[in-house]
Amino acid sequence: MIKTKITELDYLRGLAIIAIVMQHLMGYINYPNAVLGDIIVLSVTWHFINFGLAAFVFISGAACFYNYGCLEDFKYTNYIKKRARQVLIPYLLWSLFYYYYHNQQLGLTFRQLMADFGYNLITGQTSYHLWYIVLIFQFYLLFPVLLKTVDRVRMRVKTEKGFFQIVTGFFLICMLLNWFLLTLLPAIEKQSGSLGLFHGFNEISSHLFVAWIFYFILGGLVGLYPAGFKQWVGKAAPYNMLVWLGLFFYLLYNYSNAIIRQQTGFAVLLNTYPLHRPLIVLFTLSTIINLYRMCIWLSFKNKGVISKALLQINKYSFSIYLAHPFVLDLISKYLYDETCFNPAQKFFLSVFLTMLIIIPVASVIKRVSAVVNR
Repeated sequence: MIKTKITELDYLRGLAIIAIVMQHLMGYINYPNAVLGDIIVLSVTWHFINFGLAAFVFISGAACFYNYGCLEDFKYTNYIKKRARQVLIPYLLWSLFYYYYHNQQLGLTFRQLMADFGYNLITGQTSYHLWYIVLIFQFYLLFPVLLKTVDRVRMRVKTEKGFFQIVTGFFLICMLLNWFLLTLLPAIEKQSGSLGLFHGFNEISSHLFVAWIFYFILGGLVGLYPAGFKQWVGKAAPYNMLVWLGLFFYLLYNYSNAIIRQQTGFAVLLNTYPLHRPLIVLFTLSTIINLYRMCIWLSFKNKGVISKALLQINKYSFSIYLAHPFVLDLISKYLYDETCFNPAQKFFLSVFLTMLIIIPVASVIKRVSAVVNR
């Protein structure tokens, strides 16, 4: 049986990659160059775009469960080979490129160079964005376990409503676990004067699948029950909007005040607001639900300029993700030296120029990849 494509995911992926480009560009902005107006504009922008990476995990979960949701048809060897060819080969090539681009003056011996590159390759640190590839491949490797677990739950819970309730409970458990591991235990360790195991876990937690698993499973709901998820999003919309507005203004107030109080750059402050903290997770989830509803609407109005642009960006999203830091770096080196623009103007102009340049580049990359993978 031929499955109907979940078109709204294409629009969401397009929005997500734009958000990620904007998030990474935010890191180039420093406080000394930003006046109060810039801080307000960019703080508001940050809270609109912080969903990007979580949405990518959500979409990956949806795609995996949609395409491989039947255990009888699932063949792990074929699945992992396909994923390795599509993901790991481009990852290796881009890791080599970024390692050379960032570390031309290291002065290491060949042996040291290989050891350093190997470590950075495994941990996804040859460039600041490549850790996500390491993260998402953890989900690909664990997918058979997740699929089997979800399948057992579905066998015991006969209705979609019951399954949704189970996922809601799982979300609450994830929130509680995140709070316990990433807030409570580090605070206890700090008070006791010893920074041990949990401090170390906190440092690497964003690179581990456990911090993002709920988004993947939630995406799995879309893949398994696309019609049911659409209905649920429609019913939840008014309540979700109230939650989103409350969290938006609360987080915005704290975030803007922290920038002004600490007089630090946006890049430094972003690290103090990790995306897997419980309150940020709730806000991000609320944002994704709002955007999913908007993408459902766009899928019915698919002839407009915005719809066409998002579908085009979606088409090259993986290549855009891999290549965009290089383009951002080149643009920021020249544009951010200009004094005729304020930081907010530079930011939005840089986003526009990056997308203008990166889409043709990504188109070429995808065509070359298609030829190599034949």
